[in-house]
Amino acid sequence: MEVIARKVNGIPVFDLVGDVVMGKPLEALRARLHEEIGRGGKRFVVNLKNVTYMDSSGAGTILAAHTTAISAGGGCNFCAAPERVIALLRITRLEKVLNLFPDEASALSNFSGA
Repeated sequence: MEVIARKVNGIPVFDLVGDVVMGKPLEALRARLHEEIGRGGKRFVVNLKNVTYMDSSGAGTILAAHTTAISAGGGCNFCAAPERVIALLRITRLEKVLNLFPDEASALSNFSGA
């Protein structure tokens, strides 16, 4: 998995590319998200558009990103999840917990005025 970090209107966006599975790539994602929060970033978007596969460890990591952002007084929005990822989030019932948006523009606009 590759993590591409960029900013849109001052909001960090992390594009995940490839398989989101247990191992070093997930550790790198955790580190990037914690680094952003450590720099004072409280709101960010994780774009799942290019995720080809996600296992339960990947689902746990995005849940941890969500709860860490909330604990820091911010929020984490997820967007553009492929149907395969949505199916995993439904099975684990995380779709009821996470802030899921159909596209990046919706995820970003949810932060406007926040």
